[in-house]
Amino acid sequence: MRFRDRSTHTPFLNRSDRSRLVRLGIALILIVAAIKVAADPATWVWMFPSERNNDSAAPTLADVSYDVSLDGDDLLAVDEFRSEPIRPIASVPPAVDDGALIDPQVVAAVEDDTLALRRAEREAYFAVLERLRELDERTIEAAADAGATFPAVMTEPAHYRGKAVVIEGTARRILEMPAGANPIGIEHLYELWVFTPDSGDNPWRIVTTELPDTLPRGVLDEGVAVRIAGVFFKRQGYETQAHALHVAPLLLAKTVHRIRPATKAITEFDPAPWLIGTAVVIGLVFTFLLRRFRREDRAFERTTLNRYTKASPDAVAAIPETDAVDPSEFFRKMEEAETHQSEPRP
Repeated sequence: MRFRDRSTHTPFLNRSDRSRLVRLGIALILIVAAIKVAADPATWVWMFPSERNNDSAAPTLADVSYDVSLDGDDLLAVDEFRSEPIRPIASVPPAVDDGALIDPQVVAAVEDDTLALRRAEREAYFAVLERLRELDERTIEAAADAGATFPAVMTEPAHYRGKAVVIEGTARRILEMPAGANPIGIEHLYELWVFTPDSGDNPWRIVTTELPDTLPRGVLDEGVAVRIAGVFFKRQGYETQAHALHVAPLLLAKTVHRIRPATKAITEFDPAPWLIGTAVVIGLVFTFLLRRFRREDRAFERTTLNRYTKASPDAVAAIPETDAVDPSEFFRKMEEAETHQSEPRP
């Protein structure tokens, strides 16, 4: 006898499962989109408006041009000063309206990107040094432009020319050089090559009239931490050790101060808190989804599955009572009947 199963099976993807999968798909798409948006630095600019304004205006080392303009015989070497008739230096005003310590007319003839000094710049060169000798260090530092970083000075030399600049960095070369014939009576000048955190591998060239005895001379492998307050003069060309032409900002100063090297704690990014936080958030989301799915499954079981699979008490009571048969007894009787049939009949 065959029994046909007339019950209708619930499809594998019923309505509840389909809606659940749709929600999961939408959630996955939103998570991927959120990851892409969060990975874009521009997304978080609104949280740091001051840095946004500074970053948009501040130049970087990539914006700096290091090309040198060769100008023939009008150039002087780093420590060379031609003997010319000494002329008196015109008086330099103590300050001007735009914050410069030097009158712009004094440095009007200065040109950038030339190799060493030009003869036309010699008078302005010593005029600035003479003015710095007259000023107090506090006056120079008070007039310093906070925005005069290495990239800013290198990209806008005309704007910072004649203005006070304060830098802190590592001096890797400190040399004494003859001043040559000059109208202010200086016999020696001191040249420093200083590297600052914002200059990378590019130096500042510093020329001062004084040098403390605490500072060593020569080429310094480890370098010396110094602080210098001076006046930006020009973007000057020089020849590197590899015989290539490069430019560096020339800063004229009164003296140099040795400082303690800055001990900056290197803060490394620790991903552990972020990973733990992300795992906790994901765990909470999945816990919420699992609890909701279990609640929906129980509701589906009560409303749908029980209707087809669970018999009601009345249906169970309607089943007629039957005698229970012991399986061992049943098989024993079958064996006796088979033995009885196999016996020969008389």
